[in-house]
Amino acid sequence: MPLKPHLPPPSTPGGPSRRNVLKVEVKHPGYPATYSPLLRFDALDYHETGPKGVNYNLVYYACGILVGNTWPDNQEEGQCHPKSYYYLTATTAPSADPVLCPDDGILPAGTYYLYVPDWNDEKPYPITPSFNHWEFPHGRLPLPWRSLSIPSMPDDKIPDLPKTARERTIFRDRCCRVTQAGCGTEQAHLVPVATSSWYTLNGMEKYNVDSSVFPQIDDLNNTLLLRSDVHNMLDHKELTIVPKLDGGQYKLVTHLIRSQSRYAAEQENLFHDRLIHQLYDVSPSCLFARFAWSLFHKETMRLFETRRASFQVRVRVMKPGQSPDVTTTTIWDLNELPSLTERKSTSKKRSVSQRGDQDGGDQDCDDEYWDVGQERIVHRDEEDFGLDPEVHNVSDDESDNGWGRGRKRNRSVSPARSTPPLSRYVHDGIPKQATPFRYDDERPEHA
Repeated sequence: MPLKPHLPPPSTPGGPSRRNVLKVEVKHPGYPATYSPLLRFDALDYHETGPKGVNYNLVYYACGILVGNTWPDNQEEGQCHPKSYYYLTATTAPSADPVLCPDDGILPAGTYYLYVPDWNDEKPYPITPSFNHWEFPHGRLPLPWRSLSIPSMPDDKIPDLPKTARERTIFRDRCCRVTQAGCGTEQAHLVPVATSSWYTLNGMEKYNVDSSVFPQIDDLNNTLLLRSDVHNMLDHKELTIVPKLDGGQYKLVTHLIRSQSRYAAEQENLFHDRLIHQLYDVSPSCLFARFAWSLFHKETMRLFETRRASFQVRVRVMKPGQSPDVTTTTIWDLNELPSLTERKSTSKKRSVSQRGDQDGGDQDCDDEYWDVGQERIVHRDEEDFGLDPEVHNVSDDESDNGWGRGRKRNRSVSPARSTPPLSRYVHDGIPKQATPFRYDDERPEHA
């Protein structure tokens, strides 16, 4: 039997090294110039012969997420009075002309400054420090997301839906929604399972297509079928999914937020601005929540990298029996963020240097944490909760942070209940012990 030759490597575009890729940086004008930028994106978007940059809407709404969802409700971006809402400038002067959306929709590479209306420079305006403290803007989706038209699954298919959430996703999507691969695929959540508390607290079940699904976060509106490598890149917040304007219509594409230099050119060529195949019953609200979740990573939201500094932040404070209130406070460390869960955890709080995660301080997800050594989500009470790995697995996409919460576990974990890093269908025994993860360490090279 003749053997097939080696597979050729994926083609990569020529050009300069991706180590020298241009960036779009957004700085907070209330902090000294020596502070790290508020946001940083690889400048990979371009239009014909124009300069490289980043999709303007992506940057604009990323900024809006951090300053309280204060974008225009019913007007095209840039068409309303520019300074009625938050705006970008090319200089530190608040009186500078706002940088509006260019004709090609690309914000050129460079440094910009984010201003908000009615801000005085006595102290920095507050920002949202973590996904868990971000409040979902019900009824106020930004224009690109609310313009999406995602059909429902055909009625004749509904009676044949399997019982389990995973099998329903496989039945509906058939193949990876990015690559169209049939093998190596798995269910991925848009709003990660590790943020189930956030999902409930923000009333995201209102977008579910099946009110009987339990847990509610497993509803078809919040899941996709993806090949495991694509799933992994989304989990590590390298890729996200956003709508971009093409031919007068918003279309969903994968967007490369950040990458590793050793495979960046390949990743850019294969997955940046890659159209998503037809979706059914997927909620634009969950897609927007996924975009917001992708921003809270130490290599994208970099301000908190600054040492020996205090920060003004917008946080949600939980009161027993009430909805959380939004308030402004000063923190020196992300570990000072208030809790958003009324359930008392039996585990001790760990410092950010141990966890390494940006959303760890609020302890919203005390039941689950990202274990760096195991490269997976670990459930603290796996035995107590009796999670069935075939029904309710917890995988990489369920990490709510992307900063890593590594800690050593002395308690044994049942192999049947452990969750491997990529596939939810194979269980490979007892996981390794976690290794400490420092706040300023880089993620493992493959992350």
